[in-house]
Amino acid sequence: MIKTINAPLAFLQKDDISTDEIIPSRFLLTTSVEGLGKGLFHDLRYDSDNKLKEDFVLNKPPFQSGCVLVTGRNFGCGSSREHAAWALKEFGVEAIVSESAATNFDRNAAHNNLPVIKISKENVGLLERLATTEPEVLLASINLGDRKLITATDCQISFSLSRLQEEFLSSPIPDIDRALAQKNEIAKTWSRLAHNIRGRSPSMSGK
Repeated sequence: MIKTINAPLAFLQKDDISTDEIIPSRFLLTTSVEGLGKGLFHDLRYDSDNKLKEDFVLNKPPFQSGCVLVTGRNFGCGSSREHAAWALKEFGVEAIVSESAATNFDRNAAHNNLPVIKISKENVGLLERLATTEPEVLLASINLGDRKLITATDCQISFSLSRLQEEFLSSPIPDIDRALAQKNEIAKTWSRLAHNIRGRSPSMSGK
């Protein structure tokens, strides 16, 4: 389990960033993680000549070797493509800090050991103000156990994780193994549902 993350905070203050913005559909013709980092935020990071935009936050040197992405609410909305989490991880994004995230993205991120940290709108604004007033890149230490984000300026912010994030980050077991571990309960539930269906449907009960 990841316990502590130390990285600079990169700010992309935009609500409702969709998975298509995170990784456009033309980059989805692969089942491999390798190379997806280049497509991350492609239409935001590159100009019409396919050259990097110098003013885009993730194109700046401090964030190209790893960062924590601080962004707006409802991050990762849209389609459920797991490639979005893959691209973020492959690029070097170590965590997402946001007011909220889409459920499907949150789950995919958890599967890929990418923490999605939820803080209030006020604290997102506080971090952004700190980043603009400090002369250096704003570094932060994120303690997943204590649920604390601590900046290099000693500003401490409490955060929460979704139930899915807590579950997968504490015990990264694939879904199929989780299902197999509950196979007896699943069988009982299926038997009960099948019995109810047979009892309610004359055609299925043979009457």
